Amino acid sequence: TPRLVEELVKITGPVTVDGKVFNTENIIDELQYQVEVGFLKDGISRRARKELVGDLGRELLKKIANLSPWKWAGIYSMAQEMFKEKQLMIWSADEVVEEALIKQGWAGEMKQVDGDFLMIVDANTAALKTDPEVERSIHYEVLSDGARLKARVTVLYNHHGQFDWKTTRYRTYTRVYVPLGSELVSSNGFIENDKIRSKGKIEPRPALVSEELGKTVFGGFIAIEPGEQGTLTLEYYLPEKIAQQAASGLYTLFVQKQLGTAAPKLTVDADFGKTVKQDVWHKETDLREDRSF
Repeated sequence: TPRLVEELVKITGPVTVDGKVFNTENIIDELQYQVEVGFLKDGISRRARKELVGDLGRELLKKIANLSPWKWAGIYSMAQEMFKEKQLMIWSADEVVEEALIKQGWAGEMKQVDGDFLMIVDANTAALKTDPEVERSIHYEVLSDGARLKARVTVLYNHHGQFDWKTTRYRTYTRVYVPLGSELVSSNGFIENDKIRSKGKIEPRPALVSEELGKTVFGGFIAIEPGEQGTLTLEYYLPEKIAQQAASGLYTLFVQKQLGTAAPKLTVDADFGKTVKQDVWHKETDLREDRSF
């Protein structure tokens, strides 16, 4: 991800390509500008506009290869941190290699756990480079409802940007991955289309329910205007298996981070109605990496 490139340049120093100097302060903004706008001023065709990315990558690799041996410890430490934060992932077509990558936690696969699970995945749909301008906050609640456990997920999107060459309204198809067998109770926040395409008349839409990668998935479209906020709320019953685990005295939750995202705020609240030893629980953290509770 761009974050990885920034961290590499901190170690290698500035990289020069076609007379343009890329350093830790400008590398992402300058690269995006050249690929999206600057190529026109330089007389480069749209087809060839992204060749700069490959050229920059090759120059960066040369600088890494020529580093003093004592600097490789910094590369190694940085890579370990980037793997943990899901800014660097590796995939291999070789099944033996891929299995080794999974064991190391470097493959980015959907985790399979025995307890409760949550993963929120946003897919930018024609929203330019708006993602860095959108701050996300996730609130996950588990409540006792008789013999069942009801979960509530609330995602707050705060769009801090404004309209310019790289930022527009944030359009995302959002998928919420939860334990297989979860039953949707209600959804609020998904819409049919954005403000322009719907001619100002925003039509709400219920979540689409599907199954994928061993999970139940709730999905739908959201659009947030610059300077505004948007909220998505989902309520659903967790599978009976998880309610039974809690009733037996042990509840576990694994929250998986979407690859390449920053560190969304994460708040977890649980009230098990005296079915577990610590029946009321509250935790505030972030999703800089996967979280287990």
